[in-house]
Amino acid sequence: KGALAKAPVQGLAKGAAKGALAKAKAKALVVPRPKPPPPPDPRKGLKEEPIVPENLNEMAVAEAAADWANNRGPSRTMLAAARFVEQKVKGSDGAKAAPVAVEPAWKKRKLEAQKPAAPVFRPELLAKAPANLQTCRSLLLFLEKKLDEKEAERPPVKGPQALHPLMFLVAGIAGRLAGVAEKSGWDARAKRVLDIAAASTETGGVAALAAAKKRLEGLQEDVKKKLKEKGEEGALEVLVAERQAWEQARLKRSWLAWCAQLLRAREAALLAEAEGAAVPALGGHKKTIGAVEVLQAILAGDLPPGASARGA
Repeated sequence: KGALAKAPVQGLAKGAAKGALAKAKAKALVVPRPKPPPPPDPRKGLKEEPIVPENLNEMAVAEAAADWANNRGPSRTMLAAARFVEQKVKGSDGAKAAPVAVEPAWKKRKLEAQKPAAPVFRPELLAKAPANLQTCRSLLLFLEKKLDEKEAERPPVKGPQALHPLMFLVAGIAGRLAGVAEKSGWDARAKRVLDIAAASTETGGVAALAAAKKRLEGLQEDVKKKLKEKGEEGALEVLVAERQAWEQARLKRSWLAWCAQLLRAREAALLAEAEGAAVPALGGHKKTIGAVEVLQAILAGDLPPGASARGA
């Protein structure tokens, strides 16, 4: 009975083994299909070019602005520019740049001789300026700011074109005489340095005013006669009224320019005194300037040497 029971089991085992062997043989006979190749890359074989911005200047400006905003020093563009300039100056081999040519001494002396000499003021006039260096500089800065203010345009005169030069003279002298005679409008701080009203009462000042008035009367008579010959019906005073008012206002600018020049001379003297340097003597100069001489220059429309109509 035991042998009969084992016989079906052994038969089943042999059948399973044969089936597995047949499957293994069939699998070994199957050939795998090859994988298809990947599609070609369209960028393969092309040369990559760097992307260049259309406007390098805009890029440099934007980068510099960002550096400034972030406070992180100069940008790479700025450093490259600095290296480029350094190479141009020193040369490619790093050698030092050639020394700057120095002008010969004779040429320097010639240029200095062409500069207008500063006026030499008399000691009694310099003594009226502040004796304190800081006060002197403060007042000088105040005057320079006023002189830097924009001046009004020169108005023309009316009447025949041929007579305009003479009419300019008439308007100038008449306007400056009226300006000196004004009682108001003089800056109090500058007036302590140079008082034109006080200078006009001195003997030399009275003579200067009289000479200017005499010249004005002669010019007015001459111009009126020529206007009549040309058939001009307008009065001379009306034809030059605008220019005369401009000259009258401009006189105070001229006065401030002389005050500033006087303060510069006072400042130089105070500095020389503080440093122990010798103050230049006045004996070597042919002409020194006092208050009356300044008044004469103002009446003539003259500014200090080296000064311009706008600033001194």
